[in-house]
Amino acid sequence: MARYEIVQCVVTGHQRYGLLVRSEGGETGLVDSVDISDGHDSAIDWPSIGIRLPCVVLGYTRDGRIRVASAPSYVRLIRELDDPGLALEEWKALRESQGSGEMADRFFGSHHARPLLTWALKTHVGSANHTLAVSLLNAAPGELKKELLPSEEF
Repeated sequence: MARYEIVQCVVTGHQRYGLLVRSEGGETGLVDSVDISDGHDSAIDWPSIGIRLPCVVLGYTRDGRIRVASAPSYVRLIRELDDPGLALEEWKALRESQGSGEMADRFFGSHHARPLLTWALKTHVGSANHTLAVSLLNAAPGELKKELLPSEEF
């Protein structure tokens, strides 16, 4: 399966590090605990065994198991982007530059700024993606800021 492909997976087990899954194509794999849901770390909130989940292919482990993410905001992001690989590479470069001025200006002009910010704001508070999104929104154009932040935050 290709990176960023969306596949249906069935939860086959729970481990301390995340979910064990089987893809619709029969591949076994895992969802790391941070990639299970939007902003929740607790195993109490994890999907039950037998539940079907839409997942995004992230890659493969060294032993050949598929690695996927099931966080709804990430699945939605991948569905919204024309070229997820390019958009996420640009996000990574922006994150590594810590949202520097010129790169941030180019980012705000891109058609994938809104979906990337929407996704990153739903990631775990304190994560690099969430921190960058909050920082970028402080410098965002007014309309984007109004759309993505509750009115009491600005």
